[in-house]
Amino acid sequence: MLLTSKEDMKWLYDTHLKGKEGKGHSAIIRGNEDCPTKIIIYNTKNPQISDKPIQIWKLKSPDNNGKFEYIDITYNEDFWNDE
Repeated sequence: MLLTSKEDMKWLYDTHLKGKEGKGHSAIIRGNEDCPTKIIIYNTKNPQISDKPIQIWKLKSPDNNGKFEYIDITYNEDFWNDE
C-alpha cells in the first residue's frame, strides 16, 4: 500500500510510529495496514523504484505485555530479509 497524502502520513505516524520522528512525504506499507510488517519511508511524494528510502521500520515481536513496536532497520541487512 502506498501512502502519499499528508493525512495518510499523519495517520501512519499517529498509529504505527507514535513517538518516532516523521520526516517522510510518502510510505510503502508491507503487510496488513492494521499491523504492517515493514514501513518504508521516502522523501518524495511519489517515489520511483530507483528512489532510496530515508527510513525503514520493521515490526518487532510483541513484548511481554503484548505491545508491538517498530525498530529502525534503515542501515541493517534485515531490510533485505523478507521474514
